[in-house]
Amino acid sequence: MQRCYEIVPAVRRCLLEHSLVVLDARGSALDGQATIAEGERSWSFTPLRRWRPEPYCLAVDSRLEDLAGNSLTRVFDCDLARPEDTPVDIERALIEFYPRQGR
Repeated sequence: MQRCYEIVPAVRRCLLEHSLVVLDARGSALDGQATIAEGERSWSFTPLRRWRPEPYCLAVDSRLEDLAGNSLTRVFDCDLARPEDTPVDIERALIEFYPRQGR
């Protein structure tokens, strides 16, 4: 039987694997290999085919959070009594990027 401290890292890794998706200019998920570094401190993606000279988006699921509970829907240092610090209601964030050519 696995102990909780053995299962938690696997659950975090699974959430991370499903929370980041690279989309092409048409909004379709790219085929490729995502790599998560030890300790879930970095993530990288290598597409199956060469990058094209067009915009791409990294889709980030709003459920992704760090160990302290910080996420895209909540500012990191907030006072929930202030209206401007009310958590945001979004499903995911899209971050547009252009890959460097020659890679």
